Amino acid sequence: MAAALTFGTKIAGACLCCGTPCYAILQADPSTGRPLVLGAAEEHQTQVEFLLSDGSEADITFCIECAAKLEPEHYPAIWRACVEAFEAELAGRSRNERIAKLLSYTKKWILARLRHRRHDPSAPGRICIDRRVSCHGE
Repeated sequence: MAAALTFGTKIAGACLCCGTPCYAILQADPSTGRPLVLGAAEEHQTQVEFLLSDGSEADITFCIECAAKLEPEHYPAIWRACVEAFEAELAGRSRNERIAKLLSYTKKWILARLRHRRHDPSAPGRICIDRRVSCHGE
């Protein structure tokens, strides 16, 4: 049985599930407080790499605790939160452009969790496989 997780508004540099900041925030929007410039990754952060239905991949940030609880039953809610974030980013675009972009996102869905990645502490700027979290044999 899947752990009870909720996926709220997607915030840059934060866990999609619990909202914990996963990167140092170097600059935030003064009016909204949303991060504009992100710095180094926090130790409790992991990027989950998902395979999408069109063959592309999506990297989504989670904290280790939430990533460990992810199950396939959560994938529709995760992707829905991402699509809502894409929709918000398109707010200033023309109606036709918004519709075209949203159609391209809503036609996709998450098929599988491929791996977890993190910033390599021994080599700044490099990404490595995050073995702190298992994909449960997916």
